[in-house]
Amino acid sequence: MDVVTTCILSNFSLVALWLALVLALISVLVRGSSLTAGDEYETFLRYLFLFPGAFACFYVFLIYGFFPGIAASSLDWAPSPFQWEVASAGLAFGIMCLLSLRSCHGFRLATIIGFTVWLWTSSWGYLMEVIGNDGVVSMEGGVWLCVDFILPALMLLFYVAWRRTLDSSK
Repeated sequence: MDVVTTCILSNFSLVALWLALVLALISVLVRGSSLTAGDEYETFLRYLFLFPGAFACFYVFLIYGFFPGIAASSLDWAPSPFQWEVASAGLAFGIMCLLSLRSCHGFRLATIIGFTVWLWTSSWGYLMEVIGNDGVVSMEGGVWLCVDFILPALMLLFYVAWRRTLDSSK
């Protein structure tokens, strides 16, 4: 059981992403023909806001803010006061993702843009560090890095598809 828990917590963002996609798909399939295409896209978007958005950001807040030694060692880094800033950003985006579940399209777009900038720029910095270390990357860093690129892209994709269906129905 300890190995499973460690694996889930070490790959929390990936688990949250897959959980969101699977639950959104199940939700769409169960609700069936009563949904419009826009409803389907919005369902996926909401699950992405909830699981890999809010829950993963709250996880980042807890780990970086209150267990900085664990966070640092999982990335092969030394603990740093900068970790509190990462924790604060996680908390802020976690709250924004939760608020996006029931907010207007403008707030959702702003959340996605901010989230994308945060994740893609931090990923870029991490990639530059990996290149500087001759390609050495910790396993956990690699998983989070992949999700940090994929999640914003999926959010943007579902947001644009959702908005297009709404605009075309006018």
